[in-house]
Amino acid sequence: VDLWRLWVPSWGFPKLGLRQSYRIEQLSRASQLLHCCMNVPWPIAGRDTVIHAHGCDQLQDGIITVVVDTLEQSEFPQHILPAPDKDDVRIDVQGGVLFKVQSKESCRIQMMWKIDPKVSFVPPVLINLVTRNFAHAGIARFRDMACNLEGTEYESRIAANDNIYGFVATRLREASYL
Repeated sequence: VDLWRLWVPSWGFPKLGLRQSYRIEQLSRASQLLHCCMNVPWPIAGRDTVIHAHGCDQLQDGIITVVVDTLEQSEFPQHILPAPDKDDVRIDVQGGVLFKVQSKESCRIQMMWKIDPKVSFVPPVLINLVTRNFAHAGIARFRDMACNLEGTEYESRIAANDNIYGFVATRLREASYL
């Protein structure tokens, strides 16, 4: 999550993009509480969200699904969730990512998101334009990162985190995908 900065788009002018992202807590091998803060151009305040992300193992079919949903403090009373920064607005996010193995060298990625940015005064056509461009840039950077892992922080994280990456590799081998 803290490496999202390497592929999530950010621009200095206008100030737009990921400000910070970090894991609040690892709940299980494939379940995390996350906090993300975004910069948005003036006069709109920054945006903030606390989400629960959990992976679903369907590797017998060559599929991993990651489901994401906004959290409210009442849903996880045993955890202290961070409050938004001063002047930031907490947004609602629901969605997910589906990774489907295509071959030993490639996979198909599908994403679906429902985000309430809490900007009712901005015309939907402008929101859609920014979202489309932001998503396109993010997907292109994600693809570049995935194709060029050698020597990156991601490569060392993958090597150091056998709990999840080793598990996925083992399950893919068991299902004859690797």
